[in-house]
Amino acid sequence: MKEAVQFLKELQQELKTQDVDCQAAPRFWVVGDYEWVEANEGNAERYSVYLPNAAECYPVEDYIESAKEEAKKHIKANSHHYTHEAHTYAMTAWRAAKVAKLWEILQEFDWESAEIKKEGTIQKEKEQTFQKRYDYHISQKYAAMAGNFDGWSSSTDARNHHALSASLVYQDALTAGIRLKVEGD
Repeated sequence: MKEAVQFLKELQQELKTQDVDCQAAPRFWVVGDYEWVEANEGNAERYSVYLPNAAECYPVEDYIESAKEEAKKHIKANSHHYTHEAHTYAMTAWRAAKVAKLWEILQEFDWESAEIKKEGTIQKEKEQTFQKRYDYHISQKYAAMAGNFDGWSSSTDARNHHALSASLVYQDALTAGIRLKVEGD
């Protein structure tokens, strides 16, 4: 978990400080290159055209990994596919609400104040939550048996409801790999 948070901190810093190439957020980079294209007859022999290379662009779902430096590394590592004029080309994921929200979180989230729980802590909290739910329904079952069944038409209805609910919580806990303490343990 610490490695993941460190990665996100570094990515956040990179996203905040990299050149934006005149693109609004959220932005990503593709490879732009030049190619000779035959012109229409009578206009010219050929001309140079700028083409963002769709085949080599980073997929939109990976755009956040496509920080400008990553795109530059890609061009360098795959230079045999490009002309010497290949360069990064910034694009915007315009009107992509989820992408924009993710971008905002990555840039603004205060990782220093985030509480990172140890793996065992999360499991312990899950166990405690199941146990509290189970214990609540068992205590309510006994309360109904003792004649306290406010909100129910009868003691039997309240008792049956809470007994069933406790059983369902117990089954959910088992499904999650958790063994609860039960009556008589």
